[in-house]
Amino acid sequence: MLSPAFARPVGEAPGSQGLRNTGTVRARACGLPGKARRQLCANHHVGYCTALLWRNLSREFDALAQEARRGVSAHILHVITTLGQGGAERACCQVIQRNCTDRHTVIKLFSGHGLFDGDVARSAVTVHCLGLPRSAIAFLLLPFAIVRLLWLFMVARPTVIVGWLYYGALAASIGRLIGRPVLWSLHAADFDPKVSFKSATRWSIRLCRLFSEHVPTFIQYCSDASRAQHERLGFAVKKSVVINNGVDVDQLATSAAQETPSELAAVMPLWPEFDAKVIGCIARFDPQKDHRTLFEAIVRLKASGKQISLILAGQGCSRYNPTLRALLAELGIEKEVIPLGVISEVGRVLRHCDAIVLSSSEGEALPMVLLEALSVGKPVVATDVGSASVVVGDFGLIVPPRNPAALSQAIEQVVWADPVYSRAAADKAPSYIRSNYSLDETVERWKNLVSRTVGLTGHLPAGR
Repeated sequence: MLSPAFARPVGEAPGSQGLRNTGTVRARACGLPGKARRQLCANHHVGYCTALLWRNLSREFDALAQEARRGVSAHILHVITTLGQGGAERACCQVIQRNCTDRHTVIKLFSGHGLFDGDVARSAVTVHCLGLPRSAIAFLLLPFAIVRLLWLFMVARPTVIVGWLYYGALAASIGRLIGRPVLWSLHAADFDPKVSFKSATRWSIRLCRLFSEHVPTFIQYCSDASRAQHERLGFAVKKSVVINNGVDVDQLATSAAQETPSELAAVMPLWPEFDAKVIGCIARFDPQKDHRTLFEAIVRLKASGKQISLILAGQGCSRYNPTLRALLAELGIEKEVIPLGVISEVGRVLRHCDAIVLSSSEGEALPMVLLEALSVGKPVVATDVGSASVVVGDFGLIVPPRNPAALSQAIEQVVWADPVYSRAAADKAPSYIRSNYSLDETVERWKNLVSRTVGLTGHLPAGR
């Protein structure tokens, strides 16, 4: 038998059952006949429901008043694959955290906990997860996911829907069915549409290309390289907007500024303690990041007698990854490579590295790790992908992708042979990043883009 708390009608507030029954008690006490008693009870119940409805409306009006006092101008709904480690995921988190004048709701397409889940949950109004698995079963669940996504759009009533990456862009496009403006945010470059990525991603790129002329109001790219790549593929040219990734230089510069290597080793027991040069690679373990080329470059440096430690940080870069362990054992560099896994405070690791390496073979547009490394004054060695050469400038070296010999020579020159790169990065790189890749400027341009979209489509602020 259900307790009274669970037996109340749907929509009735807890503790209100006594109020609902008051009319019945009084009618019986007055000895009224059945019909009059029922009329009195009905009138009392209508009055109670009216009061309850007015109370809920009052709360809604109070919430709107609070948003008005905070200067809330728009309700932005973000659709993204996950909130795990990645440049687009970090950019989404930064836009939500720094844009306090707008309301934010986030919908994740795939299941699983990500690096930025906690940060986004503390800043966004609501975070929904469709829970799609990363397998072929997801295609069977697509009809249910689309229905739920459409329902969430109708309930949230956003001003603008932003789709991050290709899956997010396609999912956000469903919002056009209810007349909501859609923005796409794309973060890839230097890829072959015929062989790069998985087949599902390649098909999503083709669909995005077909829809780009009609669905999004604007297509935001994180770099000029990304814009040029997609326009060559046939994406709508007139809708292109470039908003570069940005970083908070001051926050990174003060992160663990007074921390010594021994203090860091106390927190991270795997941190190298012997006298060796420390190279950092902040990237998830993925074929696109091409860790094998980096490992082969480390083998060459080891064979030349260099004392070196390679720090790996990112999703899949842990001791519990059997593929990574087998690759390190195959190349004989288990002692030289230290996998830390996913880390939240990137600045702590970057500050204690002698140089940062990006070995990606494709797919990069504007690598966030290069901006972060230069923000703390560290030289970089990067492959020639996306806009990496534009960012690196005089603060490091650029080498061809998939070339272990060139990569090892560049690392040797930057770390051991020529200190000019280290001095230039320490003296000038933070100010260069602050002037050209400021996070505040990135967020401000995002806010202006949303305002332009609202102005073109005529939607009311806050999605009302």
